[in-house]
Amino acid sequence: MTILKLLRHLDHFKTLAPKYKTVTYKPFGFNKRMLETVASADLYVGKGATSSIAEPTFFGVPSIISGATTDIEVKTTRYFVNKVGSAMKIFKPAKIVAAIKKFVNNPELLKPYINCAIADRKNYGAEAGADFLWKVLQEKKLV
Repeated sequence: MTILKLLRHLDHFKTLAPKYKTVTYKPFGFNKRMLETVASADLYVGKGATSSIAEPTFFGVPSIISGATTDIEVKTTRYFVNKVGSAMKIFKPAKIVAAIKKFVNNPELLKPYINCAIADRKNYGAEAGADFLWKVLQEKKLV
């Protein structure tokens, strides 16, 4: 199905309501403010693409990685699950729904993932990039 076909059906998706009163369901069409949307989320669910997981992590938003198709996505998934600790890998839709329900009923369970995401923030930005380059230059004895 193409994006245009999906957009034609967006009005239908807007009429759908979740069973649970604690869940807010808001389907979006094209979103020009995606970073703000990700930053305002309590939990991000998406595939293991690098920027897909790096962006919520930067904003302190925990992630459920719902799939990884390429070698890079498999490695990215391992990195954010095992090294950073801000994400969990759940590939089965029924288990993803069960996890979301668990987090809705007990948001404190997300706290360790949030803390790991926030702790990883030091690896981003101009200063972290400059420190990384300086370290490489020193290791290569170029400075």
